[in-house]
Amino acid sequence: MSVSDQLTYSKMSTRVKTIPIGIDLGTTYSCVAAWFDQHNRVEMFPNEQGNTITPSCVAFDDTGYLVGEGAKNQITKNPTNTVFDVKRIMGSRFSDTTLQKDIQSWPFKVIKGSSDKPMIVLEHMGANKEFSPEEISCMILKNLKAAAEAYLGTTVKDAVITVPAYFSDKQRQATKDAGTLAGLNVMRLINEPTAAAIAYGLDKLGDPNHPQHKNVLVFDLGGGTFDVSLLTISRDGTISVKAVGGDTHLGGEDFDKAMVDHCVKEFKKKQKKDVSNNVRALGRLKVWCEKAKRDLSSTTETSIDIDCLYEGTDFSMKKSLCMSINADEAVAYGAAVLAANLSGNGNKAVKDMILLDVTPLSLGTSVTKEQLMSVLIPKNTPIPAMKESLFGILNSFISSGNRSAKVEDQPGSSSIKVKEKFSKKLSGPSRRKKQSDASLSPQPRVEVLDEKSRIGSYAKNTSEKARKRPNRHTNSLSRRSHSAEEKKPKKVSHIGREKRRPRE
Repeated sequence: MSVSDQLTYSKMSTRVKTIPIGIDLGTTYSCVAAWFDQHNRVEMFPNEQGNTITPSCVAFDDTGYLVGEGAKNQITKNPTNTVFDVKRIMGSRFSDTTLQKDIQSWPFKVIKGSSDKPMIVLEHMGANKEFSPEEISCMILKNLKAAAEAYLGTTVKDAVITVPAYFSDKQRQATKDAGTLAGLNVMRLINEPTAAAIAYGLDKLGDPNHPQHKNVLVFDLGGGTFDVSLLTISRDGTISVKAVGGDTHLGGEDFDKAMVDHCVKEFKKKQKKDVSNNVRALGRLKVWCEKAKRDLSSTTETSIDIDCLYEGTDFSMKKSLCMSINADEAVAYGAAVLAANLSGNGNKAVKDMILLDVTPLSLGTSVTKEQLMSVLIPKNTPIPAMKESLFGILNSFISSGNRSAKVEDQPGSSSIKVKEKFSKKLSGPSRRKKQSDASLSPQPRVEVLDEKSRIGSYAKNTSEKARKRPNRHTNSLSRRSHSAEEKKPKKVSHIGREKRRPRE
């Protein structure tokens, strides 16, 4: 090797040693990649099996533990000692209702540790051992780190790890702790849809026809989480996140579980046998259901055939995608069915249909100078619904919850304005639904009642809570249903007595 070759090799070696990696730590699958200057692109690192995606799965046996495909391939033989979905345990409390539901469906054991921290119990070397969610995630991260080091031929230390956009601070900190345990310097945590937008934006920035600013909606439905992000990508390379939304508990795993539950019901209906308590049978069903789900991504029909699923009985089911509805016509189709239902027309299925909807925006009362809204009916509340709350007016101040401000109107009267909004702050565009002018006696307490009807409109009543008898003021909106058959709104919460101390 010449001197120049040695110098070139030395420079490349130094550069490789400092390459940071990007890790997508997913609920069901994970992957790792890095940017290569010499190739001017990102390259994905394969695992031991040559695949660029690795199952987020860890299994223990008598000899040690397996990570990735090796762990997933033996899940039907060793279900109680194989951990998956650990991302859903990260940063959670054992007492969380959602986690308790998940625990009931998992074959492995999760117990309550100190400070309500969930701990995973696995059999290791003939004895039960407790692992924290961070320790299990650490094993997955170590596997990805090893794949990167094998590809690069050098040690990896720095990493950026992705998290769902709706992850809480505790969940983010747990992810960072897992990276530290894996020997990584976590440079930053980035929201998953934002990371996807970077990939999209980077590809488009080289286009001379790229507009000065472009709005992009990133839809990210993963194995365990669902995120959407609205971003603006500028020609100069600036990516600004405008809004995020999502569900940290919705993804492919939930589809798999729904399919498994359906298969269990079908098996019980046809064979009169219940497999819901057989861990091994459920594990086999889960594997086949995931396969069927994947098949339906590329074909319109698939089948599930399992020999000797339970007590020597086979299970077989064949399903096809629903192709009877034209996607362009689906919305009008559904509206027509509801119209028939409301008018009493249609067949038995149409007449028996029940539609449960939610209010898309929060409904509340604006009574303060700062235009702060006291939310009475939060967005996504099932309708019909009704909520009551008390407001006190003391010494020309009106208090709502922990907030107080001077009344804008003359002493002895106040305008009760009902608004609908995404948040409590009413700055910017909002919709005023109705106003009720109530004449108030000295130091009254005002009761405001909001109703959200099934039709999607609402009514508002206000009444003065005096020491003797109330003076009720009623206002109803013209959009409210006038049907005598409309069900009485469900009362969703009790009257909350508002504190008089102003919020700092």
